[in-house]
Amino acid sequence: MMEFRIVHDEAARRYRAVDGQAVAGFIEYRQRGGELALTHTVVDPLFEGRGVGSALVAHALAEARRQGWGVLPYCPFVLAYLIKRPELIELVPPERRADFGLALAQSQTTAIPTEEP
Repeated sequence: MMEFRIVHDEAARRYRAVDGQAVAGFIEYRQRGGELALTHTVVDPLFEGRGVGSALVAHALAEARRQGWGVLPYCPFVLAYLIKRPELIELVPPERRADFGLALAQSQTTAIPTEEP
């Protein structure tokens, strides 16, 4: 895994993964009331396969947990991340889980690999 830092660009409503001067990737969000909608994740092709996307999602989910926000995983990468980590599905409000196909994912008891989506 590479060394990078995640910075909050509040004006652009995104978290950016920065490696030196290069932006390795970002995750866009919309925050309203008690919900954080994660809408889009982008990783620069030069940084693919290095855990950038997963680190961005993990950071956004940790921030949502810290703030007490529910998470709405509109981004397919975020949704895949949650499905592979059923212990995190609790961050999605129970009444919204079916909207993302997560009601079934949470009830499954089989082991799910934790590799990056």
